[in-house]
Amino acid sequence: MLPAAPAAAVTGGDEPGTVAAPAHDKKKRKKQRRANMITDQKGTVRLVSDDVYALEPDSDTGTRYLPDALPDDLKQEGLRVVFSGQVGEIPPNVRMMGTPFTVTAIHKLE
Repeated sequence: MLPAAPAAAVTGGDEPGTVAAPAHDKKKRKKQRRANMITDQKGTVRLVSDDVYALEPDSDTGTRYLPDALPDDLKQEGLRVVFSGQVGEIPPNVRMMGTPFTVTAIHKLE
């Protein structure tokens, strides 16, 4: 049996008793957030189920984004829109109808 590795005492998180992430991890997370941003993407509103709507980008019709908020006037199957926002992550071992998406801007395509 192998001996357990000694625990490193690291402090400096935002709250007492928390561990601060190394600077390179913070930079990596910030870079990932920027990489997960979508800006001015043309797409189509799709009715997925009863009252669940998704955004289908023109660039990848196999992808569905589940918006956190969609104005009622845009809840129309087949409506063409331009949207921007933050792509979320699907938790491990969870099956979803689409990828979580935080909308920062959306409007009808003219």
